Amino acid sequence: MMNKSTKASPLSRAGIRKVTNSLKEQFNIPTDKPFPIVKFMEYVLTRLGLEYEIIPNEEMGGVYAETTPENGKIFISESTYDGACDGIPRDKFTIAHEIGHGLLHTLDRVIFTRTSNEIKPYESPEWQANVFAGELLVHTDSIHSLSVEDIADKYEVSFTVASIQKEKSN
Repeated sequence: MMNKSTKASPLSRAGIRKVTNSLKEQFNIPTDKPFPIVKFMEYVLTRLGLEYEIIPNEEMGGVYAETTPENGKIFISESTYDGACDGIPRDKFTIAHEIGHGLLHTLDRVIFTRTSNEIKPYESPEWQANVFAGELLVHTDSIHSLSVEDIADKYEVSFTVASIQKEKSN
């Protein structure tokens, strides 16, 4: 069976963690508090060569957000943006995920392929963007002694994100 898929240059969790930690350091973002995803998007993205646009929900057709690597633009539904402003974990994760696509998946790092082989997780743009979002929102160097509930509360993320980050923090 042939699959048409997108494949990204390989990136490990450790490599993605280095990227997110570098961003936090470069822009002086505290690692012991919730990541300020909306402020980051509003004040830092353009410095990283990305743009964003808030789009009315009806124009997004049920899509929360999407990134177009060819022009470095992130389109975010109005409800996702509003939710992120209100601190809703899913919406903050969605924006972080799209920023991950924007930074990690430039046209020179992504290929479209038709293959009978399964794409490895570390070559999947979706896996990479999910890892990026988790690593950006939760500073894993600071969570070793925390419970999943404490991580979720401290970083204002979902229990799912907190569990994954706790499991992968070693």
